Parts: sequence; C-alpha cells; structure tokens
Amino acid sequence: MLFSILIPVYNSALYIEQCIESIKSQSYEIFECIIVDDGSTDNSFDLIKKSVKDDLRFIIISQSNKGVSDTRNKLLEMSNGEYIVWVDSDDFVDLDLLYNLWKEISNSREDAYIFAYTCFESRPNKSKVIELFKKQVTLTSKDILKQLAKEVKMPSFLWNKVIKKSLYNNLKFSSERTMLEDYEILTSLFFKINRMVYINNNLYFYRQNSNSITHNLNVEIIAENNVVICKREKKILEKYPDLLTEVKVGRAYRAISYLTFLRKICDDCNIKHQEQKKLRKYLYSFLLDKDVNIKEKLVAFLLSINLRMYDIIFLLYSSKMQPNREKRN
Repeated sequence: MLFSILIPVYNSALYIEQCIESIKSQSYEIFECIIVDDGSTDNSFDLIKKSVKDDLRFIIISQSNKGVSDTRNKLLEMSNGEYIVWVDSDDFVDLDLLYNLWKEISNSREDAYIFAYTCFESRPNKSKVIELFKKQVTLTSKDILKQLAKEVKMPSFLWNKVIKKSLYNNLKFSSERTMLEDYEILTSLFFKINRMVYINNNLYFYRQNSNSITHNLNVEIIAENNVVICKREKKILEKYPDLLTEVKVGRAYRAISYLTFLRKICDDCNIKHQEQKKLRKYLYSFLLDKDVNIKEKLVAFLLSINLRMYDIIFLLYSSKMQPNREKRN
C-alpha cells in the first residue's frame, strides 16, 4: 500500500461529508483511509458512516474524547501505507491529489513531498492560492530546516506534507500540547528528511475555522507556543549555526501572526507590547528576506510602528475593496 490517508475528527458535521467525498473520488484509487472520531458531540460519526457506506478502503473508529494528539498517534499506529497523507476533517482535497503524488514518487521516491494549497479565509467567498515556490523544486536537508526556521514558505501544517511513514518511527504527538503538536513532530521529521520535493500544483483546500484554537489565541497559548518554538530553534541552530538570520525572520513572522489576532480581541496590553517589541527587534531581517512579499513587509512595518495605524489602513483597504466584491456578485 503506497498511501495511508489519516483523518482525525471532532465535531466536523458541517464539512466531513465534503471531505470524505473528495477522497472517495480520487483518480488514483488505491489507498487506505483511516478516520477516527474523537468523541464528537454532534452527528459527525453518523455522517461518516453514511458517507463511507461499503467502501472497503475506509476504516472508521469512534472513541471517547482523548484529544487530537492521542488521536493522531492512534491513526499512525493503524496505518499501513508507505507514505502518510494527513487531511483535516473540515478541509477537502483535489481529486488528483494522490495521482500527482504517485507520479512524483514513481520518478524520485524521495522522503517527503509538499504542495501548493488554497486557503479559504473567514470572510465569505474569500480565498487565495498559496504557492510556496514559483516552480517545482527539490529541497535538501538544510533547505528544509532553513524554510522551517523562517516559516514564510514552510508553515508547520501536516496536511500539505506527505512523508514516509518510516520516518515517524519512535515519534509521538505530545498529549501535553494544547496546540502546535504539528511543530514538534515536523521538527523531528525534518531532521530525518534528506530531500523533499515541492509539487507546484494546488492539491489541498484549507478552510480557516474561526472557532479553532489558532483563531482564539490567549496569553497562555502564546507562552506554550513559544516554549515549543524555542526548542525547535535551538535544534536548528545546533546543526546549522549559520541559519540565525532565518530564525530571526521566523520570530518576526510569528510576532506578526500573534499581533494580527491579538490587536482587537485581547485586552492584555503587556503581551501585545512584548510581541510588538519582538517584531521591532527582528524587523530588519524580515524586511530584507527575499521570500517575504511586499504586502507582508508593509504589514510588518505598520504593526511595528502602531497597532491603531494598522487597523485604520486595514479598514480603509477593506472599504475600498468592498464595492468591487459586491459588483462581481
């Protein structure tokens, strides 16, 4: 078996049918798909059973709620494929996802593959294709850690990275993590990968969920994140001390992400001040990085100066764009 598709589910009734349908309809039909419902309180499991029906490629399990890390560990233990394909239950995949992967694996048989994706933002009818690189490219071990340190082109998601199962040996997702269980695993995996191929095809459709933990940041979560990331940075710099500039870019990138979420929903001025101070400290490295686009540099510059100024310009830009969207509709 070449592919194991693994789907952890918790309260995904709204989207799980579309997710499963996109997998059932794959043009490359040989795969196993394992779905573990982690104690959903909605009718997710009933919808899963209805969607899968008698398709023997699917294995479905319902368990009492144990958390996403334990669920991912169970999925890995049950999998039999040579390559692991993670899919989040509120997303869906291109119908040629496995076919494109099969073509590339047949040619190169590398340790890992990564691909472009579409991101559906929280605003209605708003989406964008995220192309990580301008063309297909093969990354070396150092290239991978360089991009992981910066995060600009290598966000720490599992779902757009297909990696040999053998590299997961002796690795487990930490049940202590509220979030960022991906970060720890990916750091360990990336130190094992010799080469990774970027496929410049849009093969995954990621739906941003306003109820997810990444959209409800608080001081405790940020502190937990920073502990995980500090360990990752230490490991990267121990192996490649010359990647310090890339680490600085990553610190600025995360400060921008935190400030973007926190600027209105968090009343803790101290944490916002700390993140803004961090952004200012590493702003120079961020602005000079060639992988950062002009819009991202402008956002970083505005956030580093004044959060209120960023809000004003953001609102002006949004109001300017609104009539155009209405006209197209």
